[in-house]
Amino acid sequence: MPTSNHSAGSDTGPSHSSVVVAGTTITMQQLQQIYTELTGKSETTSKYYDDPIHLSIDDIDQLHHRLMQTWEQYQVVSSTVCFTIYYLRNTKDRFNSFERLKFQISGGAEPVESVLLKYELLVILPNVSKPQTYSISVRLISRLAVERRMRESSIIALPRFIQMMSQHTASVEITYVDYSVARAFMAAIDEWLHTIPRSPENKFMKWLQAYSHWIPKLSQFATAIIVVILVIDILPHFIGGSGSNFLQFSRFFLFSGLGVYVAYTLAGWSASYAERAVDKWTELSYIKFNRGDEIEITKSTRENRFHLIKGALGVVGAVVVDIAAKFIAATAAEYL
Repeated sequence: MPTSNHSAGSDTGPSHSSVVVAGTTITMQQLQQIYTELTGKSETTSKYYDDPIHLSIDDIDQLHHRLMQTWEQYQVVSSTVCFTIYYLRNTKDRFNSFERLKFQISGGAEPVESVLLKYELLVILPNVSKPQTYSISVRLISRLAVERRMRESSIIALPRFIQMMSQHTASVEITYVDYSVARAFMAAIDEWLHTIPRSPENKFMKWLQAYSHWIPKLSQFATAIIVVILVIDILPHFIGGSGSNFLQFSRFFLFSGLGVYVAYTLAGWSASYAERAVDKWTELSYIKFNRGDEIEITKSTRENRFHLIKGALGVVGAVVVDIAAKFIAATAAEYL
């Protein structure tokens, strides 16, 4: 494993360098131990991940074994493990072994919102006589479940807000005394996270969502230009002959202004419909432990397809408005 380079037995790491304190040469490990005993404080390192993940119970099994293999290189005198499963409907289960977790979780019907893996270790390092406490917390989040909860609890739809608040899919926090030990655990977890299956990146949809607020504006702007050009095109059919008068000009001006406004408004409504559909599309990031998760994944996959169809219909609707305006203008020019 790549983490073997961070072994406690390595002589190149910073923890094995020596320092002189009050005329006495001690190792960095001993100095860190003295600092912890005097202050009662430990250091903490953390890391967050935003990539969409497709997490299964087998992935948790792999992480658990990776961490166990990592701490085999140290003298661990005591260890406790806790797996906490948080569900969508504000309930949770706690397991003290992976075997119990795997046996019971598959029969559940409640979608999983997040998983918290917590390890507490007592480690004795070389040149240190007393055991040191290390804590490892790994939280894995179903973005699909979080978005579902936020939509159900919100009175109005806030798609951009939902996306901003539910970006993190994993977080790691390690409380440590010796940094080289924490670095070894972090490297093992980081390597594992990059092996989890994930959704293929859809760069076009990401780009479209970043600029989706321009869809109604551009649609309305284009519609206004098209309708005004059509009005200018049919203007000679209404004004310019010997029979033209101020009353005829006024009528034409009022009706053409009304036509521009109606086309502009309808195009805006249709394009706003497309904007909302684009914003609601999401990259699927989920935890798949039980039947309830499978149902939510199927539902979200179907909703994503509907959002794409709705977005396409919104764009088509804006185009139909322009075509209808051109048809009406051509008919008016022919019969008037």
